[in-house]
Amino acid sequence: MLLLGILPIINGQSAGLFSANKRILDLIQKPMIETMDPCKDFKYYAKGEKTKLTSRFEAHEMMNPKFMALFEQLKYRTLEPGSLEEKVLRLYNACQVAMEREEVINYWEAVQQNVSLSVEGFHWLVTLGQLRRYGMGLVLQMSPEFDHQSGKYMLMLGAYRFITRERYAVWGDVDWLTRQLGVNRTQAKSLYKDMTLLQDGLLGLNSMERYNRRRMTLDELKTKHGIPMEKYLEIVLGRPLTPDYEVLVDNLNFLVALNRVMTSQSPVAVATYLMGLFVRFMEVLSLEINNPRDYEFVCVNMVRNAMRSASYLLYEEHVLGAAKVQEFETEVQRVFKAIKAQFDQRLEANRLNLSIPHILSLQEILNSITVNVGSMPIKDGGRRQYLTRLYADFQNDDDLATIRLKALEKQSRLGLEKEHNLKFVDSYTDIAGRDPPEAVPIHPILTGNATAIIVPLSILAEPFFTIRGHDIFKMSLLGYLLANEVLTALFPYPKLPHSGCQKYNELLGLLDNRQLYRDRSPCISPNECEMSNWREISLVLLNIVYDAYFSAGSTFNQTQLEDLTNKSLKQLFFIDFVQNTDWTYFMDSYDTDKRSDILEPFAEAFNCPKIL
Repeated sequence: MLLLGILPIINGQSAGLFSANKRILDLIQKPMIETMDPCKDFKYYAKGEKTKLTSRFEAHEMMNPKFMALFEQLKYRTLEPGSLEEKVLRLYNACQVAMEREEVINYWEAVQQNVSLSVEGFHWLVTLGQLRRYGMGLVLQMSPEFDHQSGKYMLMLGAYRFITRERYAVWGDVDWLTRQLGVNRTQAKSLYKDMTLLQDGLLGLNSMERYNRRRMTLDELKTKHGIPMEKYLEIVLGRPLTPDYEVLVDNLNFLVALNRVMTSQSPVAVATYLMGLFVRFMEVLSLEINNPRDYEFVCVNMVRNAMRSASYLLYEEHVLGAAKVQEFETEVQRVFKAIKAQFDQRLEANRLNLSIPHILSLQEILNSITVNVGSMPIKDGGRRQYLTRLYADFQNDDDLATIRLKALEKQSRLGLEKEHNLKFVDSYTDIAGRDPPEAVPIHPILTGNATAIIVPLSILAEPFFTIRGHDIFKMSLLGYLLANEVLTALFPYPKLPHSGCQKYNELLGLLDNRQLYRDRSPCISPNECEMSNWREISLVLLNIVYDAYFSAGSTFNQTQLEDLTNKSLKQLFFIDFVQNTDWTYFMDSYDTDKRSDILEPFAEAFNCPKIL
């Protein structure tokens, strides 16, 4: 009788082990500090003080074991010569051999034959362009951006943030320069002094304002401001450009100042500095070690960073499979449909009484926005064929430095495909010179004519997203990220100073049914609006996502999880969002004495007073 009484309990516990809801709630509730008042410090309440909780910004911790299993599995397969699997495995094996032998990889020597370092005819933009071909986006920010006025992608040149002195301290000491360059100590001391002055000059550019966008031709940059940018862009793009080729310049003063700093020191100092920065990028910045476990995945991260598109294609095919990818696609489309419906309701309501043609034009754009998982759909296996051809020059006798540099060059080329307006674009190639590069893609991207959203699979892994679990775990993070891209697509105007901020504020006003948005910017341009008002914009977007789930007529599951948690679905919405983003602006305020702009649904969910 006693055993019979225990069996139901055991069976119940066993069933719970396989429950997606229980698994996710265990992850969510474990770090929470429930003794903290959520109305006073929601971040501490939801995440704890020093938790091991993984947000999407540390998504690589969730993906590393999966990619390691994939690459190790390839070792024991019979691979077709020249296949994409063979190319990926070649880099992975070369890395593991180097680790076993404790090799010191000399990237300076490996890249030197492809980089202009001669004093005669030296120009820093030529050398920087040659290094940018391998993905080093340091010093100057450059990325493709859709320009609605011209209807095509243009290259944006932006001000770079020189974050810390340590990140740009690329040389060791005088002895290091003596060994690296083969010069005497007197020459090394002089060079060390010049490089220190160069670094100080670069760090001094941090104080410059960053957003004053304008269209400029290469001829204007060269003849009026002394910046021969064609030297850089022709190398990066791999083709000649005409003098009337236009770029988007976010801060002309920064480019002028950067050119002045880089030409203020000797060519030897600048070349040595840039090469030292590249070596540091290859050895440290592109493979950051943040905790001891990262050492286990050095080769995994090396392959995934250098061959992102290929790695994620193999992940889709060998780890997930077509059926699983289709399940992701179905659920993402479901979330996207609900987000679009909320945007459409707000446009239809037209709370600002804007003209009917204007509202119709916005609805036309909204209806044209699409979403895909992983990449733009290409028929007949075109994505695999394209990538296989791309890596065709990998040779059997390539050492680690050679094969990694080849892979990085091709990955960098893929990151600029949008500039050519090509159809092959995936969410793993949107390289914008981030420092350090993202270990795992954590943002959807807009491509096509800036109305096609691509969602990377890395933000669809648990605990960020779940197919099997309750709908509440599918909406908050993904819904917010999709809403942000929809907002970007709905603003079909050049984000230039002459367009002011009125139209951008009008769009936010149409979407803001709770009157959360207030323009705090100097109203110079839409870019200034975005940067100055990011908190208010985020509140408007999060409110849209909240309504998409909880409003009348919602198709999402409203059943409470009372058997697993004492948290309501509305509370879980905000807890899940904060744990995956680290953002708590829906209950923050610039006015610490009177938090009158707290997001009302949050206040209701946690029974917080409207004014604190």
